[in-house]
Amino acid sequence: MAETFCGIEHRPKQAGVLLLGPFMPASTRNRLHRLASEKKDLRILDFVVDPLGLVRDADCVITMGGHNSVSEALSFDRPSLIVPRVAPRREQWVRAHKLAKLGLVDVCDPEDLSPRRLESWIEKVRNGSRRLQTGSTLDMGGLDRVREIVEGLGHRRRRSPEGGSLWAR
Repeated sequence: MAETFCGIEHRPKQAGVLLLGPFMPASTRNRLHRLASEKKDLRILDFVVDPLGLVRDADCVITMGGHNSVSEALSFDRPSLIVPRVAPRREQWVRAHKLAKLGLVDVCDPEDLSPRRLESWIEKVRNGSRRLQTGSTLDMGGLDRVREIVEGLGHRRRRSPEGGSLWAR
């Protein structure tokens, strides 16, 4: 997917940012940097301290279907195109297609991927002809919800006579 993204032609005054994964082989990383050096509208980043800042500031997101990447894009309500990995496991493909069924993301299966396909999707997002559901369809407050549920159970922690902890109502 990264090499395909490097083939995109961006509009004037717009650019693509490609954040490389930590496990990408050095040979692939070097090849992508060479491709990017030929383009003024593409930045390749090996590492950033705050990847959430990139997602927050993006007009749209093209990502593989990893749990964290997808969750971050959804949490900032960014139009997202997921190009899921399909081997060795189909977990990303399943996630992408379930979210697409909810209208939250678009999906491009890897065998259909091309620079033109990516350019077309980006253009539809930018001109407003492709609108996705907002993330409000999903409850992104899982940690708060767990706290509320536990507090709602009315359990209190007590010390047992033997020195261990007990949970009691």
